[in-house]
Amino acid sequence: MHKRRIIMLRKMASGLIATLVLVGLVSLAFNIQPVLAGGTIYIRADGTVEGTDEIQRDGDVYTFTDNINDSIVVERDNIVVDGAGYTLQGTGTGQGISLHGRSNVTIQNIEIKAFWDGIRLRWSSNNTISENNIANNFASITIVLSSNSTISANNIINNDIGITLGGSFNTVVSENNFTANNRCGISLSNSENNSVYHNNFINNTLQADTIGGDVNTWDNGYPSGGNYWSDYSSVDADGDGIGDTPHVIDANNQDNYPLIEPWSVPTMIKTLIRTVRFWNLHKRTENSLTSKLEGVLHHLDKGRDNRVTHRLITFLDHVEVLRGKKLENDQADYLTAEAQRITDHITLGTTLY
Repeated sequence: MHKRRIIMLRKMASGLIATLVLVGLVSLAFNIQPVLAGGTIYIRADGTVEGTDEIQRDGDVYTFTDNINDSIVVERDNIVVDGAGYTLQGTGTGQGISLHGRSNVTIQNIEIKAFWDGIRLRWSSNNTISENNIANNFASITIVLSSNSTISANNIINNDIGITLGGSFNTVVSENNFTANNRCGISLSNSENNSVYHNNFINNTLQADTIGGDVNTWDNGYPSGGNYWSDYSSVDADGDGIGDTPHVIDANNQDNYPLIEPWSVPTMIKTLIRTVRFWNLHKRTENSLTSKLEGVLHHLDKGRDNRVTHRLITFLDHVEVLRGKKLENDQADYLTAEAQRITDHITLGTTLY
């Protein structure tokens, strides 16, 4: 155990060095230094907010009330920073939001533009970055020497680098749109045991880059599937929505189940149908579930949102009827969670809908 910890620390240190070298070289090339932006707002460890009146606190939730043109430093754990759709904008340098040694912080619903790093995590764990639009930064999200991060449902567009992980592990990157990033969509340097699936990688100069040879997971298995890659050109002979050959990233990493269509609400429903069929249920049970999901797809295609929601509620009720009889509890739990997640995407109008 002691030897393993030493090896992990060495890998983390080497990942930090590689990341700092990359940032340093690019800084020199563009004559830009990654320092704090012109003004700095602090969410202090005692819960107070310094530097602005445009973030209001309600318990552990800190909500924007207007657009902000400064950097934010978070010094408190166990909080939510909610942009409420407002914009956090910089001048091309510094970090939009930075966390150092923080845990259980959620950053959500913010438009983040024109920083060196839109969001930067260092020595941090168990943080969530979700439902943000992050554009025109050097790196939209930089995670260094951190663990157990969740990055989901973000629009990551027209940055130099979409997401970069350096010396980090156990990160889940899912349901994000990586679009037209100038250097690469996602970069992993000396980082391992991270999971990247159900993302859309569209027209990035380099879709994914890996440094250090560590192994990460690029799909969620079959029938759930992996990611959509706009440059993937294989076929789907059996029509199950998953490419017949892996999408190779490097010698140690590949997406075994690349998606033929972009990950979206319709794709989520098709994945549920594929999963139900994969379970080898009694044919009558299978048909009763898939027909209801196909009805959801039909109304979704017609733009009938109210009927889509009604059909999903009917599907959830039917799952409960089958629970413990025709469906195992874990199967029913999975279908319930996924159907509820689809409902949330539709209700919230996320970029996947």
